[in-house]
Amino acid sequence: MPRLTLQDEFAQNGIGKMLSPEGYARAWEDQQQWLLGRLNSLISDSAQANTPIRTLITTTSREPSLAPIFNNASLAHNNHHFFASLSNSPAAPSAPFTNEVSKSFSSLDSLRATFIAHANAMFGPGFTWLVARRENYYAGLPTLALLNTYNAGTPYPEAHWRAQTQDMNTARQSQMSKAAQSPQVYAQEQQARGAAGYGLHSSQQGLNLQQQTQTAGSGNKQIAPGGQSLDVLLCVNTWEHVWLHDHGIGGKRRFLEAWWDSIDWRVVESRWSQVSAGRSAQIETGAEPAGQSRANRSGLMGNTGGSGQRRREVWT
Repeated sequence: MPRLTLQDEFAQNGIGKMLSPEGYARAWEDQQQWLLGRLNSLISDSAQANTPIRTLITTTSREPSLAPIFNNASLAHNNHHFFASLSNSPAAPSAPFTNEVSKSFSSLDSLRATFIAHANAMFGPGFTWLVARRENYYAGLPTLALLNTYNAGTPYPEAHWRAQTQDMNTARQSQMSKAAQSPQVYAQEQQARGAAGYGLHSSQQGLNLQQQTQTAGSGNKQIAPGGQSLDVLLCVNTWEHVWLHDHGIGGKRRFLEAWWDSIDWRVVESRWSQVSAGRSAQIETGAEPAGQSRANRSGLMGNTGGSGQRRREVWT
């Protein structure tokens, strides 16, 4: 069980007007322990026992027989990301980051209204994410966007590789019958025609697509044709068990408004600073192994010493 930096405070006082101590215990302690217990039972005696949890998510996401592993790993990861961004003494966003938000949402107030509306409109459980589109940042375009994922779905695009090797929005008619070609062949064809793209895609977008596709099979990120590399900055958990205890039926919006007031923008900006510095905002290697067979574990999902003494989670 990973340990949150403010876990003792949350257990005693709850989280602002968002969660009481009892609501917090149900949404974090009970839920996370249940998810990780199920996950460990699924992989403890397998080669996946020491796999970093993000790698586990992206390598099991499209294999039906591994759906139970994906569901428990992804939901535990998402829930940890949600709680790690909260504080009872939240820092306000800085002026530079507020300016970055304004480029994509016109203002911080507009982001708040849009974020809450997206999450409140979800019919069923899931997460709403604030993500950064790396290619847009380097191109000087609006970078931030909102993304909904349902149930245990993951926002990481490398988890969504598909058999279809063409983006039908950009492919020529003559290419649409080549669904069996490999990602490498697709990249070569893009390069041969100047990677100019078709439809809504510009030459630069075509080049980005080519570069992303060429990584397929190389052990690096695999981005589906037409996809973008994303870094996740912030999320809110809309599963009913998180908010029903304290806010009741019909209280989802009240929960979301209280969540916004509990965001620690220092955490969000620390992730953003890695994107703007050209690094991934999520740990790619050395992340928390999902299984229990290692004595020393470190990474996104938490940090436990060999003696069993839990330490604060590692985000950078």
